[in-house]
Amino acid sequence: MKVSDDPKFEAWSLDTLVRFAYESNTKLKEQAETIASLQQDLKTAITGYRKLIKETHDNTNTTH
Repeated sequence: MKVSDDPKFEAWSLDTLVRFAYESNTKLKEQAETIASLQQDLKTAITGYRKLIKETHDNTNTTH
C-alpha cells in the first residue's frame, strides 16, 4: 500500500475499526499536547528574543 492510498475501512472488522479509533484518538490527544507545548515554547522564545533585542538596543543607546 502506498502512503497516498486510503485504507479500505469497509473491509475492516468492527473490532479492528474500534481499536483503530481508540488508537487514533490517543495519538491525536498526544499530538495536541505536543503542539500546545511547542506553542508555549515558541511564545517563551519570542519573549526572550524581544527582551534581548530591547536590552541590546537600550545598551547601544546608552553608550552613544
